[in-house]
Amino acid sequence: MSEIYELLFSSEDNFEGSVGDNKRISIQDKNKNYLNAIIVSEKGTGAINLFKSFEKIEKNCVRLTCYDLECSIKNKKIKEYLIENKYSFVNYCAEKSNENILIVQIIRDPIEQKISEFFHNIKSYMNDNSYKNIVDVFNEKIPNLPGLSEISIVPEKNIYQIPFNKEEKYGLYIDGKITYLILRYDNISNWNSIIRQIKGFENFIMIKEDYEWNSENDEIYEKFARNYLINEDYLESIYDFYEPILFHYFKKDEIYSMRQRWPTK
Repeated sequence: MSEIYELLFSSEDNFEGSVGDNKRISIQDKNKNYLNAIIVSEKGTGAINLFKSFEKIEKNCVRLTCYDLECSIKNKKIKEYLIENKYSFVNYCAEKSNENILIVQIIRDPIEQKISEFFHNIKSYMNDNSYKNIVDVFNEKIPNLPGLSEISIVPEKNIYQIPFNKEEKYGLYIDGKITYLILRYDNISNWNSIIRQIKGFENFIMIKEDYEWNSENDEIYEKFARNYLINEDYLESIYDFYEPILFHYFKKDEIYSMRQRWPTK
């Protein structure tokens, strides 16, 4: 029995409990249609664009962060309930739905992910947007900002058991009515053609507008991207820490290029 989607039923067709900040997750929309898609990602990964794109083709979708999944795993009540009822979140949706279900996870360079996460939430971190203050606060926050997660989206399998094509830059695993798809953010221009290959999503069109980004951040972000110097030891420690995960999703030369792109001090 997987612990990946162990969320507590609040009624027959809803889950709630210790998920994120007490987030309630409904698996039915207002018309009683069950979920068609679940996106697992952090901010700054194109997830909201993906969500809006699914909405446009009338797919019922929910977006979870890896933090939501981790919270669900730690909740003893949730575990006990689902073990007793022999259900996981995905299995339950698949059994109820008449359609195929797509589970999507998005992978990004961990340093790039941390910077993007920081700037998407910059107003919650500070009031003073002077460049020096931004650098100081970012250096303080970076260790705790989301990077890559070892949480697997496929029940009963760890991330290294899920096939991933490094040439095509995506992974696909099909189990009955459930399709698990792992996408790389640096390959976002090809998401459209990848998702259209999946049964039930042949009419998918990726929306290009950036729904996640506040345009007020542009100038600050561009200056930060041009001038920020990351501590060399910390940079190495980040990539060393994530190395096993990175090697599953990226080629050796791609990981080398990641490390080289960030100027150090």
